[in-house]
Amino acid sequence: MTLPTSSAAALELTNICKSYGDVPIIHGIDLAIKPGSFVVFVGPSGCGKSTLLRMIAGLEPITSGDLVIDGQRMNEAPASRRGIAMVFQSYALYPHMDVYQNLSFGLETAKMRKAEIAERVSRAAKILKIEPLLRRKPRQLSGGQRQRVAIGRAIVREPRLFLFDEPLSNLDAELRVQMRVEISNLHRDLGTTMIYVTHDQVEAMTMADQIVVLNGGRVEQTGSPLDLYNYPRNLFVAAFIGSPRMNIFPTSALSEGIAGDFATTHSLGVRPEHLVAGPADVGLGSIAVEVVEHLGDVTILHGRLPNSHHGVTVTLSGQVEIKPGATLPIGVSRSNLHRFDRGGLRINDGAKL
Repeated sequence: MTLPTSSAAALELTNICKSYGDVPIIHGIDLAIKPGSFVVFVGPSGCGKSTLLRMIAGLEPITSGDLVIDGQRMNEAPASRRGIAMVFQSYALYPHMDVYQNLSFGLETAKMRKAEIAERVSRAAKILKIEPLLRRKPRQLSGGQRQRVAIGRAIVREPRLFLFDEPLSNLDAELRVQMRVEISNLHRDLGTTMIYVTHDQVEAMTMADQIVVLNGGRVEQTGSPLDLYNYPRNLFVAAFIGSPRMNIFPTSALSEGIAGDFATTHSLGVRPEHLVAGPADVGLGSIAVEVVEHLGDVTILHGRLPNSHHGVTVTLSGQVEIKPGATLPIGVSRSNLHRFDRGGLRINDGAKL
């Protein structure tokens, strides 16, 4: 069932800055978000992603720059006038109200007619499959059910823009996977613009149309999940996007012959699944295997390059019988190498940047 909503919002940030006193937090962010997009802000703790989201929501004042929603500058507009609904990490449900009352409370405060309130609550409950829960209190719900109610409270407002602030971080691993699917389906059904904040790059890769990678209050790179995975702009993005993370080899840690082939390169990056056991275009030597992870469909090896403390992760397809302490030759195809200069920027070999 599809819930009717207002038109999806377009959002434009121009040179957005945020400071607390003399301490700058957000440093001149420019970003354009198309109507109906699912955009994920991702980055390590303290990178500014939640602060940026709160500025969009109107919960945090903007120090400088322009926030424009559907062509209107909204810097000073109160949160209630922005056409936005926000879902928090903590669910923020009213413990003394049942689910129906939690869903309807904001609409009642807005003096909406009871019949319209009942219709909106019913539609949201049907979409989220929480109809049997409408007369329960939050303490009677599981974590996943509470999160559905929190999302339902946003849906009934029929916003132009949904904001999610790490909504799945309190759930266990199995529920997180399930809720990722449900939120993605919700976006498909509603067609509304959604901005989702997480520190989990797996959530970003599996849910987003566009990922915005933040670090230290700055945008490192924006693009589709596969663009960022295949063509990281710099070492930070290369190491942050992907699980297990990309191997980064300083050329000084490689043999003289290999290092000589990449004289203008300060470091080489290789995804674990692109390393092969045996002959390859570029042989990286042999690793001493320290830890073996058997995951059924893949085998992940953790080891070290010879005469080096530099760790290496190798992902091999299938169930590979290998023991800790073994020595394994590894290599990589040149087409799967990522080259970075001394400043950490990716060297363009004609591939997309």
